[in-house]
Amino acid sequence: MHKLLLLAVLCLFLAVGQGFAQVTTDGDVTIDTSKNWVLTSQYGVNWPDYGSYGALVYTPTTTMDIDSLVSLSAEYNQTYGTFAGGAPRFDITSPTPFGNGGPDTAFIYFGTTADGWTYTNPFANNTFGDTGNEVGNAIVQIGNTNMTWADFQAAYGSQIIQDISLAVDAGWDQAGSGMLPNGGQQVLVSDFNVNGDNLATPEPATLALLGLGLTALGIIGQRKRKA
Repeated sequence: MHKLLLLAVLCLFLAVGQGFAQVTTDGDVTIDTSKNWVLTSQYGVNWPDYGSYGALVYTPTTTMDIDSLVSLSAEYNQTYGTFAGGAPRFDITSPTPFGNGGPDTAFIYFGTTADGWTYTNPFANNTFGDTGNEVGNAIVQIGNTNMTWADFQAAYGSQIIQDISLAVDAGWDQAGSGMLPNGGQQVLVSDFNVNGDNLATPEPATLALLGLGLTALGIIGQRKRKA
C-alpha cells in the first residue's frame, strides 16, 4: 500500500512539474493530430445568446500581480473566420475590480490596429504566426477605455492576477465563415506562453504519468473500501 501511494504521489508530482496543471480548458477545446490546441466558437450554437466558445486558462501557481507579468504571447493559426467581435484575445482577470467599481477583466486583442478598436490578423488564415510579447507593447482595454501597457501597469501594477485566458468566442459575429456548420471562428494554438512557461499541449508522457498516478490512487481507494 505504501509503495503504491508513493508511486501515485511521484507520478502526479512529475506530471504537475511538467506544467500540465497550470493550464485548463474551457468550452469547445480539443487537441489535433499535430498536438495543437483547437479553440472553436461556432455561429448559432446557444443562439440567440452567443455562439459557443473555447478558452485556455492559465492559473498562476504562486501569487502574481501585473508588475510581475513580464511576458505574454501565443503562437496561433486562424483556420476559420476573421479577427472580429473581440476575439481572439487574452483576458487578464483579477479577484478585485480594475478601478473603482470597474470590471475585473482587462482585454488584450490579437492582431494589428490603427484605431485601438478594430483588429486584423497580420498573418493569412491557415498560417502560423506569433503575437510577440504583449507585455510592454499591447493596448489594454478595460470596459470602454483603452490604455497603453505603461499606463495600465502604472495604474494597476499591484493588482493580483487570478488567471489569464486565451479566448475565442466571437462565432456569433462570423455567420457563414469557413467550413464550420454555420460559420464561426477557429484558432489553433501551438504555444501559450506566460512568463516563460510554455503552455503547449501536454506531451503523451505527461498524460501517461497523470493517468498512472490517478489509476494508482483509484486502486488505493478500492482497497480501503474493501478493508
